[in-house]
Amino acid sequence: MHAKRLFPVLLVIFSGLSTLSCSENGQVPNPQNTNSNRQITVSSPQPDENEELGALITLPYEPEDVVWRKSGDGRSLLAVLRFSPEDTRKIRESLTAGGQGTPRSITPEDWFPAELQAQSEANPDAMIIGEAFPATLFFQPPYGAGTITAVSGTDFFILELTAK
Repeated sequence: MHAKRLFPVLLVIFSGLSTLSCSENGQVPNPQNTNSNRQITVSSPQPDENEELGALITLPYEPEDVVWRKSGDGRSLLAVLRFSPEDTRKIRESLTAGGQGTPRSITPEDWFPAELQAQSEANPDAMIIGEAFPATLFFQPPYGAGTITAVSGTDFFILELTAK
C-alpha cells in the first residue's frame, strides 16, 4: 500500500526536476515550441486519476495507464486499465485461479485508449475481444459486483463494476 501512495508523490517530484533540468536558465520551456503534429495517446496516468480510482476500488497493482468513468448516480463504474507485463501476468494468474473465464466482446467507448480503438477496428464486428472473470480482486464498497475482461493479446483490462 505504501508504494501505491508513494508513486504519485515521486512522479510529481521527478516531473518537476525533469522540467527544471531541461529548461534554459531555470526557465520553464515554452509549450508552444512542442511538436503539434504528434499523436496523443494515453501513456502515463495522471497521479490523481490513479489516486481517485484507488479510493473507489481496490487496485492490486499500480496501473501504467488508466481511464475511467463513473455513472451519474455513482452506481456503476467503467475503467480501462493497463498494467506492466509482469503485473498483467500476476493478475491473469489470480483471475484464472478462480476458474476459467468466459469469452467476451465489448463495444469500445469513444474515450477508450487508441490501442483498443484500433484493435476493435481490426475485428469484423468492431468489438474488443477478451476473457471475462468475476472482478472480486477489485471490489471495494459500494462496488461489490462486476466483471473484469482481460483484453486478448494486450496488457489492458476493462473493469465493469456496479454498487450492491
